[in-house]
Amino acid sequence: MTVNDHNSDSSGDECELQDNINSLEELGYKFDEAGKLVNVDDDSPFNFNYYPSNHKENQRRYERLGTLVTEYVQNQLETEHGLERISVPLDSDAQSPHGFIFASPNYKTNDGVLLVLIPGSGAVYAGLWSRSVVINNSLDEGSQLPYIKYAHDKGWSVLVFNPNLNMAENENGALETIPENGTPHEHASYVWNKVVSTLPAKKILIVAHSYGGVLVTSLAETGQETFLSKVRAVAFTDSVHSLVYMRSPQHVVDFFKSGSVINWISSNKKVNEPLSLPHMKFDCEVRSAGTTVHTLTSHSARDSIFEWFEQQINLENGDVNGSQANIKPVEIPVEKSPSGALHATPNKPQTEKVPTPTSAEDIDSIEL
Repeated sequence: MTVNDHNSDSSGDECELQDNINSLEELGYKFDEAGKLVNVDDDSPFNFNYYPSNHKENQRRYERLGTLVTEYVQNQLETEHGLERISVPLDSDAQSPHGFIFASPNYKTNDGVLLVLIPGSGAVYAGLWSRSVVINNSLDEGSQLPYIKYAHDKGWSVLVFNPNLNMAENENGALETIPENGTPHEHASYVWNKVVSTLPAKKILIVAHSYGGVLVTSLAETGQETFLSKVRAVAFTDSVHSLVYMRSPQHVVDFFKSGSVINWISSNKKVNEPLSLPHMKFDCEVRSAGTTVHTLTSHSARDSIFEWFEQQINLENGDVNGSQANIKPVEIPVEKSPSGALHATPNKPQTEKVPTPTSAEDIDSIEL
């Protein structure tokens, strides 16, 4: 059954039908050849106000659409890009609560370049940078698919983290916390230590959006040996990490100041233009993402990130190590309040004041 947009009031029974919808087409939408979500009948864009004067049901419908869009993108990872779905924990069975990540078929054997993709927080799962951008703009702008295609075209392997999938059904159908993956930090640590650190790839590139930057900063601290020896470049897109706020150890500070980490932040400046921000003085290099929209930074800065990645992986190991060795250690000042408590403010996306969300679309747009 296809559900079409309409302007008349809907009965309670009609509203309930959306709970049984299992495909985009049943909900009345499809992705066209340009990767835009459109109505199956007239190619019109998504309409949030499907049920007039019934915000609750509109939001429920939007959440169902969001789930179906996520499933569509993850199906694309497998069918169009050949990624494998890997259960985590690795020793989990079908009956126990488990999550999953995605990886290229050759991720265990490729000793060249590995691209790691980490989304922010909120209603974003493996394969997505922003669910709302996919729904309102396109797959190209809101998903990780272009990054994966670029990597495979270059012969790199890919590994996609899924840090926001922290609960799953048990054998009785009840939701339970996924062992060792119950929080984004647990998931990132588990996947890094149990998967990434065991792989033969000699050069690791990372793209992390928003709160994903906090996860990467933590990995640089806890996964020191693999991180410092293999990571050649970290591209943040509007990361909200802060070395000061996180009280990062000296080896993390030195790595971030070595030229191997760049944060492309939301800005009205030209894309890739270097920025000088006082609060980033003791952090990594900062450049403009070429957009003031937080959720579009991964898309807008993409070509600049690819170009920089190419430069980084072409450096000889000696050059990389040498550049890090020539960086003078930077001591991060930590202020204390009169009570003796640490006082610091984490970096935030350089965007305008965020409005109070009024719908699920708005909640997606301010994801961290």
